[in-house]
Amino acid sequence: YNTITEAELAAHGVRIVIYANQLTRAAFPSMENAARSILVHHRAHEIDKELLPIKDIIRLIEVV
Repeated sequence: YNTITEAELAAHGVRIVIYANQLTRAAFPSMENAARSILVHHRAHEIDKELLPIKDIIRLIEVV
């Protein structure tokens, strides 16, 4: 099912496509990596460069 494009679905009358868990599945490896780093280093400093800045998260919240 993940090989069918939105255009192909639309051609068969589908009007909406829901990607139910792809974002969660994509995010999990990053969360696991962050947790592992924190466990190894006993702090979060080493993963800071991989994190979305707080100001960007606040900006996203303000849009909603």
